[in-house]
Amino acid sequence: MAQESFFYALGSGSVGQLGTGHLNTAEDFERVVTPVKFRQIAAGGSHCVAISEEDGSLWSWGSNFSGELGLGDPCDFLCTPTQVPITKNFIQVATGNCFSLALDIQGDVWAFGSNSDGMLGVGNYNNSYSVPTRINSVSNIKMVSAGFEFGILLDSNGNLWSFGKNFEGCLGHGLVEPNSLCTPTKIKDLENIIQVASGLVFSLALDSRGHVWSFGFNALGQLGFQDMKSRTPERIPSLENITKIYCGGDFSIVRNTENQVFGFGSNEMWQFGKETMDKDSLDITELPEWENKDILPGLLHTTIIDENGFIHVYGVVQLGIDHHARTGKFDVQVSRKPKSLTKRAQ
Repeated sequence: MAQESFFYALGSGSVGQLGTGHLNTAEDFERVVTPVKFRQIAAGGSHCVAISEEDGSLWSWGSNFSGELGLGDPCDFLCTPTQVPITKNFIQVATGNCFSLALDIQGDVWAFGSNSDGMLGVGNYNNSYSVPTRINSVSNIKMVSAGFEFGILLDSNGNLWSFGKNFEGCLGHGLVEPNSLCTPTKIKDLENIIQVASGLVFSLALDSRGHVWSFGFNALGQLGFQDMKSRTPERIPSLENITKIYCGGDFSIVRNTENQVFGFGSNEMWQFGKETMDKDSLDITELPEWENKDILPGLLHTTIIDENGFIHVYGVVQLGIDHHARTGKFDVQVSRKPKSLTKRAQ
């Protein structure tokens, strides 16, 4: 008999973003109320969008103040997953603060939610779109990524296209005017890219030779350079043979062909499970305890799923304005040591 899979959520549920059917905070993992099995879930500022494993349909829940659920409905929020009314087979989704990007199997990108700084890439600065709207200026896209208020697309030729708010050059074009772009614009000097990942206001790009390029905000060393200067795309020279890149809020993680894992950037909340004595950031540092494990970075925390399917949390899980932030089962605000949670990933 096939093993049944469930989905669980932890943290603040003030606008239904946990999908548990209520608005309460979950201090321990609670099961998401869903009628279908998901192949991917993306969590935005206070909303989630997921893809059905069965037919590639979109489902969403949480905050909908800017139409970021794509439901075309004036409701402010939903606390259970609801199907988005668009008949497409989707293969990837990415979420920003109040907007969403969805990639279909044909290589087309659909955007919905807030558009005040052009973060939907649809060619205008209309306030918001409450239903999925196709980005007509690009095609043959193979990957989408979303930062706080910007999006990046990777096409089948290995080129990157960016749009949205250009805070500290996070679009990869430098500090130029206008300070936002409403149409996907090709990032120069980046070729043969195979992966892209975005944090709050920065991004990493991985090329076919295993080199990592970074651009945007760098105040905490999240670009892999300790000069703390924001920059246009620049290769991180010390990283070779990389196979996977990850971005949290203000921190980065990479994995190489030897399965070694390295982290750099903000460690203020001990997102790497390591104490930095005199500063809140981490130089490029090997994390041997994370080898052979699945890595899921968040805003201020990193979730690790080990070889046995158990979940470990490093950093802070925010439980809402009336609750303390917690790491794992700890009741203190932060903890530099991870705690194994009782839920087993399935």
